[in-house]
Order: sequence, then C-alpha cells, then structure tokens
Amino acid sequence: MPEDAPVTARDAGASAPPAAPAPTRTSNRPRPRGEPSGDTLLSAPAPADALDVEVDDRLRALERRFDDLEERLARLDERRAAARAPKGPGAEWLTWVVLLLVLAVSWLLFHR
Repeated sequence: MPEDAPVTARDAGASAPPAAPAPTRTSNRPRPRGEPSGDTLLSAPAPADALDVEVDDRLRALERRFDDLEERLARLDERRAAARAPKGPGAEWLTWVVLLLVLAVSWLLFHR
C-alpha cells in the first residue's frame, strides 16, 4: 500500500459496525381502548363513546351560534360606521357655516 493513501477502518483492523437489532415480536395482548394498533394496515381506533358524540354535537352547535353572532356583530358595526359617516360631500362645510352663524348671532346678542 502506498504511503500517501488514506487509512480506512478495514485497513486499521477495526471491527465491523454492530448490526441493527432484530425487530421484536408484538404480543397478542389487547391494546388499551382508543389506542390504535400499529402492526396492521387496517388498525383503527376504538369507537367513540356516546358521551363523546354528544359533546362533539354540542361543540358544533356552539361554534355555529358563535359564527352567527360574529356575523351579526359585523353587520351592526357596518351599520354604525355608515350612520357616522357624513351624508354627502357638502356636509362638512355646512357644519362650519352653521357654527359661524351661531357665533355671529351670539356676538350680536351679547355685544349690546
């Protein structure tokens, strides 16, 4: 072997890496309820309890009601924003004209 060649594990006399452990066999003991079995393609979780189904139904109903309330609040907010908005492009100057008239009348009344 040439002197500048790299030394490999085989050349140095190192042992081969350990082999992977053999897979363990699964037992035939029953699995706890609700835990899927991992050793078949057709494994499925246990069926849900009647109480779980009732709770899920109630949660769905509450979510629907909550969504309806959110929609109603959004519509009310839109109505409020529309009511606060000026009625037209001339509404701002009209406010200032009325204010100036009130000031002029009050000046005339209190100046005497």
